[in-house]
Amino acid sequence: MTRLEILDAQIPILEAKLKAMRKELRGLKLAETMRRLHQDPAYKARATAGMRAFWATAEGQAKAKAKRPPLLRPLLPWPKDAPERQPYYNLRRQGWTREDAIKRVNMLYRKAA
Repeated sequence: MTRLEILDAQIPILEAKLKAMRKELRGLKLAETMRRLHQDPAYKARATAGMRAFWATAEGQAKAKAKRPPLLRPLLPWPKDAPERQPYYNLRRQGWTREDAIKRVNMLYRKAA
């Protein structure tokens, strides 16, 4: 291959690299700008208020619902601070299935009550 053919073959590769470098540079500049802006309390307060207002709209609620996957399993039948939760966790660690551990804990706490 001649030097001209070699250079001709390298041009598309170098153009792709340059495009990727420009994109990365834009991202780095934007990140630096946002870091600087979020250190300003006035800007941060305005941005936070704006985002809260957006998430309160119907469009924001729909977007949040689309981002958050539904629970694949039902919640536990006890409140978060209930004493039944610790025995449940202990049984799960011992290898019990979720359903069997719930039944066992319910049996234990029915006898105690």
